[in-house]
Amino acid sequence: FFFFFFFFFFFFFFFFFYERTNFLKSRVLSILGEMEKGLSIHDFRIVSGETHTNIIFDLVIPYGLKKSDDELKNELASKIKMLDGSLVPVIKVDKFSVR
Repeated sequence: FFFFFFFFFFFFFFFFFYERTNFLKSRVLSILGEMEKGLSIHDFRIVSGETHTNIIFDLVIPYGLKKSDDELKNELASKIKMLDGSLVPVIKVDKFSVR
C-alpha cells in the first residue's frame, strides 16, 4: 500500500509541476516573441508557495538594442504579472554578443 501511495503521490506532483513549468515557459517565450528580436531565456524554473509562484530565469539580451536592460526586464516582468497576479518574476539579465 505504501509503495502505491508513494508512486501515485510522486507521479501526480511530478506531472503537475512539469506541465505547469512547461506551460509557463511557453507563455514567457510567447511574450518574448512579441518584444524585441534576439531576446531569449535559459535556466527556467518555478518555485510555488502558498501565496505566490516565483518564476526564475535568465534573460539573454544581445548588445545593441535600443531599450536598456532594465526597460526590457521591467516590461517582461509586467507582462508576466498580467498573466496571473500570483506570479512573481525573478529575472537575471545576461548579455550576449557575437564575436
